[in-house]
Amino acid sequence: MIYQYKNDPCKKLVFSEDRDLQLKISMVHFTEEIEIRDCIVRDFEVFGVYCIRGLSVRNTTFDCEIIWQSGGHNTRPIVFENCVFKRFVDFEDCDFEDEFILRNVTFIEGTNLLGNKGTPVEVSFSRFPLLDNVNGTLTIDSFK
Repeated sequence: MIYQYKNDPCKKLVFSEDRDLQLKISMVHFTEEIEIRDCIVRDFEVFGVYCIRGLSVRNTTFDCEIIWQSGGHNTRPIVFENCVFKRFVDFEDCDFEDEFILRNVTFIEGTNLLGNKGTPVEVSFSRFPLLDNVNGTLTIDSFK
């Protein structure tokens, strides 16, 4: 199922057991928690998306490259648990203000989450991410 948001939803969003989840979101502030569980994500492009009340992603496989730019700004934790990312995960210019947790996560093609040091697109954290049983490269430098 393809989901596109143009306005700020004012309710908790739950995506569960979707085998063709596609999220394309730009310039939206989610004021309630977003939960994704037991899904296969086929497309995930977010620009300027603020997860103010947090994001919980559990038991989910991402079959696509992920582009997450200029987002975060969370006041509650962002958690990825028991997830597999099959393609590159591109975080650029994100600012995570509360906890960012990776637990039992695999990045097959890696991510720049902890890369791009000293560049304009380096990800910032108010607290260093909690990394528990994370496989794959987190420090890819993708900024040219």
